[in-house]
Amino acid sequence: SEEYAPAPADANCLTWVYHSHIDAPKDICSGLIGPLLVCKEGILHSYSGTRTDVDREFVIMFTLVDENQSWYLDENIRQFCTDPDSVDKEDAVFQRSNKMHALNGYLFGNFPEPDMCVGESVSWHLFGMGNEIDIHSIYFYGNTFISRGHRTDVVNLFPATFLTLEMIVENPGKWMITCQVSDHLQAGMLGQYNVGNCKSGISQPKMKGQQRRYFIAAEKILWDYGPQGYDKFSGLPLNASGSDSELYFIQGDNRIGGKYWKARYTEYVDATFTRRKRFSEAEAHLGILGPVIKAEVGDTLLVTFANKADKVYRFLKPGAHVKPGEIFTYTWTVPESVSPTADDPPCLTYLYFSAVEPIKDTSSGLVGPLLVCKRGVLNADATQKGIDKEFYLLITVFDENLSRYLDENIQKFTWHPFSVDKEDKEFVKSNRMH
Repeated sequence: SEEYAPAPADANCLTWVYHSHIDAPKDICSGLIGPLLVCKEGILHSYSGTRTDVDREFVIMFTLVDENQSWYLDENIRQFCTDPDSVDKEDAVFQRSNKMHALNGYLFGNFPEPDMCVGESVSWHLFGMGNEIDIHSIYFYGNTFISRGHRTDVVNLFPATFLTLEMIVENPGKWMITCQVSDHLQAGMLGQYNVGNCKSGISQPKMKGQQRRYFIAAEKILWDYGPQGYDKFSGLPLNASGSDSELYFIQGDNRIGGKYWKARYTEYVDATFTRRKRFSEAEAHLGILGPVIKAEVGDTLLVTFANKADKVYRFLKPGAHVKPGEIFTYTWTVPESVSPTADDPPCLTYLYFSAVEPIKDTSSGLVGPLLVCKRGVLNADATQKGIDKEFYLLITVFDENLSRYLDENIQKFTWHPFSVDKEDKEFVKSNRMH
């Protein structure tokens, strides 16, 4: 009916689902769910039912499949456990082992890889199910897409959220599709898709823009999460007994406190990497973030990256790994495929980050803002026309338990490092900095 049909501004086909409703949570966890696509009139071939407006389409369900709720739990225990009678179904570890962070029922890259060609139009139909754990940030490496009229490379999925993404494939390669929630990524919620140069006669238009040069280093730094030493809302010291902040700032036998070794992207004035670029007063709010990188569509970014830290890192997502002490120059011409749409603001905010080990690298601090603007939006000094002030906020939980420097921080800042239990729940919680 028209009630479920795409509106004029919607994608040509909308994503819905069907599932069994006898006991919906159990039925869905048992596997009885599927996609239902409702399309505008004339979009489907009258005989085959295939789409006439896109080259390919794919459906992915991102959800934590809780096998503890399946109708077949007891049967699975009998069939697959070596000692079924000893199984305690209420045991927390047993229950966790049955919670599958899946793409269409597959974990850890076992998802069958979709194939497509450069230049093709692809419709992605995504949906999430589940419960309060199923809050996902779905990230497509390598290519951007349009969701609800807006250009992006990441979308949020919640239980019973249905999205249709429209992608014009541009970058060849084998790319990941992941949930960027660290716990979910570690639990296997990732797959891949393949983009090939399989169509002849496709040429990339020559982009006419200016070159924008940046000199950026990864450096190991000592970061203080509370440099003023007190809670500016309550007025209490950050380590005050009984305060909300005490857990995160108290230092002791098995507590690190509020200072951690981290890594940060730092901007320099030239390729000698001898003189850091000074933060302006307007940039002081960036904190742990790397410098703001800006470009218009058609511009070429030349980023000379020096690894002055002590681990292997990198700069742009598809790019070379750079060992400590080495320098590499990344070149990227900003394509139309990342440009703001007509419904977007003049500039879109993306992230650059090290992805040698994405979870560890970002938890260690290597992340920064990348601004991509429409042509003619930036002044000569790279400020936005018509904008008086710009601010960049990364609202996240830095999980220091996942940092490359956790062991070093334990050795440096706890009073009895050899007694620290890294699996202790209170210790783990104390290192999650909101």
